[in-house]
Amino acid sequence: MFSKFFVSCLSLGIALLAAPSISFAAPCSTAANWDINAKASDPSVKPLIGSPTSDIMLTPAGDGCYRHYQRGSIYWNQQAGTHFVIGAIHGKWSQLGWERGVLRYPVTDELTTPDGRGRYNHFQGGSIYWHPDTGAYEVHGDIRALWSQIGWERSVLGYPVTDETITPDRIGRFNHFQGGSIYWKPNLGPHFIFGAIRNYWASQGYERNPALGYPITNELAPKLGSLDRFQDFENGVLFWKKDSRTATELGRFPLASRDRADLELEAQNKVAGLMAPYGDKAYIDQAPTIVAVTNYTREGFNGVSSRQIQLNMKIKYKAEFLGIDGLLPDPHTILSLWVSFQPRKTASGTELVMTLTRARMQTHVPAPTSGFISAETINRMLKDDVLNNVIGKPQVMGTVPSTITVLSVKVMPNGDLNTYIAPL
Repeated sequence: MFSKFFVSCLSLGIALLAAPSISFAAPCSTAANWDINAKASDPSVKPLIGSPTSDIMLTPAGDGCYRHYQRGSIYWNQQAGTHFVIGAIHGKWSQLGWERGVLRYPVTDELTTPDGRGRYNHFQGGSIYWHPDTGAYEVHGDIRALWSQIGWERSVLGYPVTDETITPDRIGRFNHFQGGSIYWKPNLGPHFIFGAIRNYWASQGYERNPALGYPITNELAPKLGSLDRFQDFENGVLFWKKDSRTATELGRFPLASRDRADLELEAQNKVAGLMAPYGDKAYIDQAPTIVAVTNYTREGFNGVSSRQIQLNMKIKYKAEFLGIDGLLPDPHTILSLWVSFQPRKTASGTELVMTLTRARMQTHVPAPTSGFISAETINRMLKDDVLNNVIGKPQVMGTVPSTITVLSVKVMPNGDLNTYIAPL
């Protein structure tokens, strides 16, 4: 009998070892238990959550405690505090992975929105908003930050009608709202879009339309006091005229735009002028060529710095100019220049400004010339005599008269410079 009992116990032990591991949650702290019970006993809370359906338990993350009730849950975390989540917001939060999801722990109870129509909970990582006509949806990150800046649900956007969602191109993120959308891209930040401009953008394929891309500004007035509106995009501009039913896509203003060939020639003339004091001792051996266009870059929360063009050119130096026997082989420099373009308002109109933002020099001194002068010396001369005179110093390319409203000046992916103006 004893041996049979021993064998049975041994078999049970082996079975338990072979079975999936069973974890026993550590008990919650006295403070957590007290806070959860106190919250549940609050006369304003008890009718909302009902009776408990579980014990007070440690969360899977191990940094909080919770108790489920008939109509929701109460969660405790040392940093977030003790708060209840109920109803549709509770359901959405559970779909998102509870405290292990992007939202983490609640930092408020469920509250009524200032407009009196919806409900919300704020969480450590975002918020869930509920409206009777739309349901419950989460908003977080930069999209939530912009929505809060413009007035939450009281803004033109209203309540969210989607969770934050990845864009079809897999690069950006968006939330749709009752009255519009907020789109985010890593190098652009968040921007809101609504009304006729959004309707047109949506009809053209949203960010997947290469003629427009993502918004790089919010909706703006073309000038102070105007009721017209426009919005700038990566590759174009949309304009809405007051009382119009639809927005329109603007074309480039040819009189203040440049093809890439024009920009290359302008760069060549500018550098040649700076090198004129050298006479024919230093000269452009290979004309400037646009070899790349940078991407937009984020500036602050949702400001955007425009694209820049990268020009490469080759400068050659005659050996005698450097104080070396003219029979020796000539050094040369591959000069890379990054150039930005911006509009600048003045009393007389809008100046189109070109700025050399940075430069890179790759100088080669062939032997035996290298025995007399180094690449570093030539780079220093080029920097002191030429580049220091232009880097970071805006150069005016032309002026658009004040009777014309310039909306945007942008470098296109192909290297052209496009200027867009408000319809005349």
